[in-house]
Amino acid sequence: SSVQVAGQLRSFDATLPASTLTNASLQLGDGATLAVNNGRLQNWAALAQCESGGNPRATNPTGRYRGLYQFSIATWQGVGGQGDPIDSSSSEQTYRAMLLYNRSGAGQWPECGSRLFS
Repeated sequence: SSVQVAGQLRSFDATLPASTLTNASLQLGDGATLAVNNGRLQNWAALAQCESGGNPRATNPTGRYRGLYQFSIATWQGVGGQGDPIDSSSSEQTYRAMLLYNRSGAGQWPECGSRLFS
């Protein structure tokens, strides 16, 4: 099998039955994360690229939205984040974004949420 991740083709062997892949995540060697949530593949690298250019320390022009997935501080804290998202690792930011998605869906990223499914 193969998957397109941020413009790069990744190959892998998958021998598990599809029914076992309802909720799982795969951390790739370059830090990109793919996840399966309720049987749907999610491309977190594509969402991060769209939201922040893939920069875990990115802030929007007003400074209100921060990190890979452009969290507000209130949203970050609402999913259990501590401090400022830009001070957390990429993997921590992705974990918190997954929690947010599971709670509220892709609509939390109105301009880029559809990239999760690209």
